[in-house]
Formats: sequence, C-alpha cells, structure tokens
Amino acid sequence: MPDWLIIARVLTLFIEAAGLYFLTREILMAQKTERIGAGLESIKRIRDAIQQGDWRAAVLEILLDSPATARFALSTYKTYSLQECKNIALRWDSTTPDATEVSARWHHLTAQAVYQWRAKLLVIGVFCAFLALVAGGALDLFEPEERAPTVVSGSGTKAPALFAASAAIRFGDGEASIPIAGDGSTADGVRSVCAIKRELQSRHMRSAVVIGRADQRDLSAKLAQRFSSNIGLAQARANAVAAYLRDPSFCGPALSPVIPLVAGPSHIGRDNRSPASLAEDRTVSVYGLDHDVPASRVRLAQGGR
Repeated sequence: MPDWLIIARVLTLFIEAAGLYFLTREILMAQKTERIGAGLESIKRIRDAIQQGDWRAAVLEILLDSPATARFALSTYKTYSLQECKNIALRWDSTTPDATEVSARWHHLTAQAVYQWRAKLLVIGVFCAFLALVAGGALDLFEPEERAPTVVSGSGTKAPALFAASAAIRFGDGEASIPIAGDGSTADGVRSVCAIKRELQSRHMRSAVVIGRADQRDLSAKLAQRFSSNIGLAQARANAVAAYLRDPSFCGPALSPVIPLVAGPSHIGRDNRSPASLAEDRTVSVYGLDHDVPASRVRLAQGGR
C-alpha cells in the first residue's frame, strides 16, 4: 500500500473520530438543557412562593420537592449547598446579587443559545461523518487488488506437475531388496524400476518421490534386529528403489533429487490380513516432478535440517 494512501486512511479515521465527538457533545448538551430547564422551573416556583409571602411553600420546595434541580440551575458554574439555596430562596428579590447572578447565568445558557450551539454541533458532526464516508469510499478505489499468490518452484513460474508412475514395485514378505527374475519371484522388480524410470524421463520429469510401504504384521526377531520396525523395512524398500533411479548407468540419465519417504499400511485391522491386502502393502510407489527440488527442501522432506 502506498504511503500517501496510509496517511489518507489515518486522516479519515481522525475525521470519523471528530464527527463522533461532536455528535456526542450534542447529545450531552441536550441532556444538560433538560436539566437546566427543570432547575429553572423549580427556581420559578420558589420565587413565586416567596413573592406571595408563602415562605413555608418556598422552603418545602427547596427541601422536599426538587433541591437537586434547584441547586443545579443555581450552580451552573458554582456549587451551592442546600443551606445556600435555602438562603437564596428566603432572600429572593430581583435586585439581590444572588438573583442577579442566577438570572445572568441562565441568560448565558438561555434555551435559544443552547439550541443554536446544539444545532452547530449536530451539523459539524454529520458533516464530518459524511466526509469520512465519502473519503473512505474514494480511497477504496486506490486500494491495490489482492491477487492470488503465484506458486514459484525453482526458476520457473508455474506450479510443478506431479505424475504417478503407472506401476508399483512389489516386494516379498520381509524383503527389502528388489526382486530379480530367476530368484523365484513372480515379477522382475528391476525391470519394473527401469520401466518406471523411462516413463518419468519420457514425461520430462526431473526429480522423483519414492514412497515405501510395509504391511501391518509384526516383524520376526531376525527382521526386527535388522530393520527395527515396519517403518524401517518400508524405508529400506524406498531406498533400494531410489538408488536405481539415481544411478546414471541404469536405464538412462539419473533423476535428481530422488526423495525416499515412507507411508503406513493402507489395510489395517484383523479383517485386512488377507494375502492380497498384505501383498498390496508390500509395495513402493514412485511419483515424478517436472521441476527441480532445492536441496534444502530435500533435507526437510527427509527429516533433516
């Protein structure tokens, strides 16, 4: 966002705050006008009672009816105690200093003056709010559009394509070496790896991710000593396939980097211990990428730093 746009946004916030301040002042002034008016009416009743010589009514008006409003009207700028209000009422006369002071104060805050000030506050507050609204809408036109981030991989500007090899390499039960024709296996694993490598090269894949799996059966004591766990067995299978893909003398140029990873069994539970399910989990899958993978990401994928 440009600097001038940030400054304009800040100024708009100040204008909004000013509008809110003036509108709040107008509301408070309206409440004050009502209180002053109520106090004036109380003073008028006190004055009328005193002029008629009804001192008892005047004192009762101060002490019982509305001492608070009377004190407020008499104390626009100065606080009077209840006794002072009583003394003023008992000495009320249009020529006394207290009466003159009270009249002058009310004159200063006459209803007409208060209403004029309230009208000014209202106009200023509404104008500031309207100005802030218009300014905010105008500044929205200069806001830079948010664009979806572009995925950049390597030196290119497009997202890398992921390709899954059409076949998976199957391994024997508890075996981590790729089966080779002639050793009793039903498939030649090396030929499968060669076919996968050539398939990736034909699609211009530069790097590969190799995912090894293991079934859910517990390892024998001998296998546990060698691989520690099924995860270790799956990692050994992935490493064996990755070594062939990295070999430049095996079925064409080497793929680099080749990242060997592991995954848990896809068939879990007692109901998934059939020979077909177990054999499906003893496989290694290969995925090709058409972009180079930085070395830092390779170490991160393999759990390094």
